[in-house]
Amino acid sequence: MLSRALSEWGADGKTKDDEYATALNNLAAVYRAQARYPEAEKLYRQALEIREQNGAANSPESATILHNLARLYFETARFDAAEKVARRALTVRQALFGAAGNAVAESTNLLGVIMQETGRTAPALELYKRALRIAEQSTGAADRTIANQTMAEILCNLGIVYRVSGNLPAAEGSLTRALRLLRGDANSSQLRATTLNNLGLVERAKRDDKQAEALFTEALSIWEKTSGSGKPEYASTLSNLALVYQDRHKFAKARDLESRALRIHESTLGPASPQAGSDLINLGQTSSLMNKQEAAEDFFKRALATEKERGGAPTSVTGLSEANLGLLAKNRNDTGTAEELLSAGLQNLSQTTSADDPRLVTIFEAYAAVLKTNHHFKEAEETEVKAMNIRVRSAIHSDASNGFLD
Repeated sequence: MLSRALSEWGADGKTKDDEYATALNNLAAVYRAQARYPEAEKLYRQALEIREQNGAANSPESATILHNLARLYFETARFDAAEKVARRALTVRQALFGAAGNAVAESTNLLGVIMQETGRTAPALELYKRALRIAEQSTGAADRTIANQTMAEILCNLGIVYRVSGNLPAAEGSLTRALRLLRGDANSSQLRATTLNNLGLVERAKRDDKQAEALFTEALSIWEKTSGSGKPEYASTLSNLALVYQDRHKFAKARDLESRALRIHESTLGPASPQAGSDLINLGQTSSLMNKQEAAEDFFKRALATEKERGGAPTSVTGLSEANLGLLAKNRNDTGTAEELLSAGLQNLSQTTSADDPRLVTIFEAYAAVLKTNHHFKEAEETEVKAMNIRVRSAIHSDASNGFLD
């Protein structure tokens, strides 16, 4: 329908009208939902150019296009570009609406998402809290449903930050509140699926694998009904469900789900995407648990290669790949290589994850053990203290680190 309307506008010579720009933005949103990112980006840029040529570069409509373009850049792991465009959208919206309103909350939230993904957890948390306050104060919103959706998305992101920082009660509270806000909203099913997926990760961290499996399965069912089983979000939930099977030592089933997730991410986001890199790490961990160390090493090396191929801002894939390779080297008593890789992994993860991420405990403890073997006792003691501090701050047990090889 939109494509036909655009063709008719073109035939009538109206390709510079604001209405044409609106249609371009709407069609781009459809393409983005279908993971047709190059086509969507082209349309967003074209729509923005029309608005700018018509003297409306700082209009609400232009800010919406900028916001959508920033989301596209984020989804395709172009984080520097995403941050630049997101800041521009926020600046325009603040100039238009001040420090209030649903649109300002939406842009503030997106900037927090970008910062969180690039390892700036503390500023991301502050942005989420600010966005939530703005959304909560928008009680006079013309569309309460849209305001609730914005609040639910922010709460979902807060839940992620709390979880990776080891604050599981706060994570569960934020995600449960998000689900309550979405109750009865037929148009928010995909956001509901995202929230269920993140709540499943919390339940897994609490070692309630039965509840985690139920939440992941419900999320997958929603994805299948709303956007199909070939989208990145579906693949990410598959990966999380695979972790539950990994916990249960059902390694063959976990590997099958991880392989499916990898195929989807590679076909939609590209083989060099961080999502594909994460899938390769999961496959490496499962292979190691199946005592297939050569296969595990190959997967970790492939994951590391995806980051180098992609370029741009680093993600946790680099640090995780190096750390897992270091753990493999430690297990085969190659302590020199292990020390080098674990050190590099920790250095990279310090830039891309929360300092309180419980998953870091395993790496710090392995690194300390290697340092002792290599007679670096002072550094080993300092590293053990770092691991202990994370345990205390996160209130986790000695076997609660997930996402790394034991």
